[in-house]
Amino acid sequence: MSRSHRLAHWLAALLCFSLALAVIKGAGLPLRSVFSGDLPQAVAPEPGHPAPIFQLPTWSGEMVSLMQSDSAFTLLYFWSTGCAPCRNEMPALDELQKSETLRILAVNMGESANTVRAWVDQLELTFTVLLDPVLAVARAYQIRGLPSAFLIDAEYRIVRLYYGPVGIDQLRRDLSGYAQNG
Repeated sequence: MSRSHRLAHWLAALLCFSLALAVIKGAGLPLRSVFSGDLPQAVAPEPGHPAPIFQLPTWSGEMVSLMQSDSAFTLLYFWSTGCAPCRNEMPALDELQKSETLRILAVNMGESANTVRAWVDQLELTFTVLLDPVLAVARAYQIRGLPSAFLIDAEYRIVRLYYGPVGIDQLRRDLSGYAQNG
């Protein structure tokens, strides 16, 4: 291989590496406690930290706030109708809410009220389903995949994160453990 070919290969590799870094920087990873001067940057919610407070409409137009709860725990569950694991576990979550001191707020990711209503009716869900049409709450919680869920205590602190299916048995154990320790 000639010197000019090796140089061309090195330049191509350097260009690919630079493009990869630019993509990673642009897409970003969740930032933790990162501050720049006096202005905090986006902080990904994590256990022990306050949950971002929000207010969203239900499919019928009623406004619901995270802070409207008498429950010991709230499960904030991000989903969409195209999420197969969501479809599989939502009926079990609905049953769990009936038997535990748990409020479920299921935040739909950007779909229409009619689409969400049909889904809720088909699955006969009774927990609160919210619409996040512009994904503002999803951005506040830095949702990267579905389903994603946050277990939040009565003081609006995140106690547990679930990426992927929640797992009803795991959620029961978590609720029991946190209730005993709280």
